[in-house]
Amino acid sequence: MEYLAKQAGTRVFNRKSQKIQNQHLTKPESADLCEADLFAMVEELKFIVPVAENRNRINELWESTFAYRCQYRANNDVLSFLEEFPVSIAFLGELIEYDYQRLTGRNIVFVNEWSNWQQKVLHAHKYMFKEISDGIYEYRKTG
Repeated sequence: MEYLAKQAGTRVFNRKSQKIQNQHLTKPESADLCEADLFAMVEELKFIVPVAENRNRINELWESTFAYRCQYRANNDVLSFLEEFPVSIAFLGELIEYDYQRLTGRNIVFVNEWSNWQQKVLHAHKYMFKEISDGIYEYRKTG
């Protein structure tokens, strides 16, 4: 085909023109998302760089994947949650605040509440730490 096109000397394009429509996209609910889209969003959240330029996209993805993140909370699997959603600790905990407000309907400031929660987290996962001193945590090597 390419050879014939070059031999013709003139280029002919017989393609239908595609009109770009400005459609206002609405954010789908998590229940309505197909599984492939959901996992694509989770992967994007996992590897997105948490900087101010990406904040709007992160907020969109965070809202869209709320139901999926709730599965981790139901299993009380904090470590897997942090591995799957490392961006959750960015922006001074504002994404965690968003989830907490959505779950409970109460407004909190994560930074102010962290001192209370820190002891609970450390107590619940103390088997993971070999030594805790001066805010430096050393993980036990497993495997």
